[in-house]
Amino acid sequence: MKKRMFAGLLSALLLVGALCGCQEETPQEVGGIGSQEAGEEKKPISGGELVIGTLQDLDEDLEPYGAAAETREILFNVYEGLVKADAKGDYVPAVAAESTVSKDGLTYTFPLREGVSFHNGDPVTAQDVIASFAACEAGTEDSALAQALSNVLRVTDQEGTVTVTLRQPDPDFLSYVSLVYIIPAEGNQPLGEEEDDREGESGQSSQTDRTGRTDRSNGSSRTNGSQQIRSTDREGQDSRPVGTGPFQVSEDQEERSDLVLERFDGYWGEKAYLDKVTFREYAASSRLTADLEEGVLDMVLHLSQEELESVSASSYKILEGSRNQVQTLYLNHAEAPFDDERVCQAIGCAVDVDGILSLAGESAGTKVGGPIYPALAKYYEAALAEKVTQDVEKAKELLAEAGYEDGFSMTILVPSNDPIHETVAELLAGQLAEADIRATVRAVSWETWMSQVYEKRDFQSTLVSFGAAVCSAEAVLESWSSDSPGNFSGYEDPQYDSLLDQAAAATEEAEQISLYQQGARRLVENGAGVFVQDLPDFVAVRTYVDGYQFYPLQALNLAGLYYAQDTGAPAEET
Repeated sequence: MKKRMFAGLLSALLLVGALCGCQEETPQEVGGIGSQEAGEEKKPISGGELVIGTLQDLDEDLEPYGAAAETREILFNVYEGLVKADAKGDYVPAVAAESTVSKDGLTYTFPLREGVSFHNGDPVTAQDVIASFAACEAGTEDSALAQALSNVLRVTDQEGTVTVTLRQPDPDFLSYVSLVYIIPAEGNQPLGEEEDDREGESGQSSQTDRTGRTDRSNGSSRTNGSQQIRSTDREGQDSRPVGTGPFQVSEDQEERSDLVLERFDGYWGEKAYLDKVTFREYAASSRLTADLEEGVLDMVLHLSQEELESVSASSYKILEGSRNQVQTLYLNHAEAPFDDERVCQAIGCAVDVDGILSLAGESAGTKVGGPIYPALAKYYEAALAEKVTQDVEKAKELLAEAGYEDGFSMTILVPSNDPIHETVAELLAGQLAEADIRATVRAVSWETWMSQVYEKRDFQSTLVSFGAAVCSAEAVLESWSSDSPGNFSGYEDPQYDSLLDQAAAATEEAEQISLYQQGARRLVENGAGVFVQDLPDFVAVRTYVDGYQFYPLQALNLAGLYYAQDTGAPAEET
């Protein structure tokens, strides 16, 4: 298993909730493979095991607040927050029995649900919740989540009801609450009383970032309520997680080859159907497709169009949904020639997204025209996609104005763990050549990409897409702000920053939506990046397995999967 390097990058995006007006994803069977006759009903059978194959990197450790998106997708079944997202994108009660917010938007109240137990059998208490908020705020590598939690003034308990008080209103706060996974307080060691809570009483802090929230640049220790929590004190959570979800990790993960989850029979809600699910990680697509052809696997996540050709129509059905990830050509604005806005705008003019999607064929996704994908319905502007057209002559004019009459050469780095990026990058290179921009595509391992591109910022351009964590336009757009830790492209625009500041302070939803949309349009107009498509998602599932649902975030709900009656017996595991 490959060790993650910077999990926060993949967490800087979105989940979908009622506050976000997101759309429901309905799985569709494509290509006639494993199609189900109209009106046919398949009743769930309790029990059984699944082996799921994935090419995605899974973290070596499984600690709750630093997992990369691919691992977080699975840990959705192990950890829960006070609320969690459902398949429709609504935030529903989980560890909390309900949630309410005050009229001024500053106070969130969560009466705890009775009868919720951790996987170790201990009952969940309000102190566990308070400690979890503190541990998450101290340990998260998700910059958007960290931003949201730094706005928390205090977390208190009164007779089993947890109250979270904010410094300033945040209409998206409930979505971030879903990422504060509740874990046992034992191991979250208090570091002492906060020295001075008087600043928090007034809602002010001595150091603030651009949104008026607590400055996080000095990260030695961070406060939340009356305690400071050191994230490294979560003993055992990385190798043998203890959460409240419908599945529990079945064994210590330090020496594992596969990640194995077992049904948690003490779960407070509706129990999962399956007894056990094994996640098998593949380093090479060829080995995964070979196991698909041999029928070793019951399900495969995030298949490419090429890999679909290895799927047996008699053994598997193919479901198609959306990844809710905008594939983007990022430019390094800190380096020439991309430090000139005209060059960046020229690249946007030289690209024909419609042509790329046409050549990509069945593996093509949805043209978006900007950084916000369609599932973020209330923020998404379909008109942006219509406005994005190729204009090679305009591209050449802009290059000439910038002093590049003869064009220039550039390299597009792509992570090799997802073939769609290299395919689209090659198509981009062909189009850029029409404007005398000579682009070379180079594929690197995901670990190299994380180190070279994200951590060291040593690149000219890169094509990549990011997974969804919470449904918030702020979480999508925040990674382009000047002071964001996730702004690896070095994009800076004071007017853009101002739009995000205004949106964060807005109390009326319509005003906030308008400001975020203005910010998205400004990214497009300034050539911040080339926003290609909302990528499609293909999943291969055994014909005898039902209940799969696409979520409007990067989440896999194992509790809903089941064997259906009269559809065949599982293949023996080899």
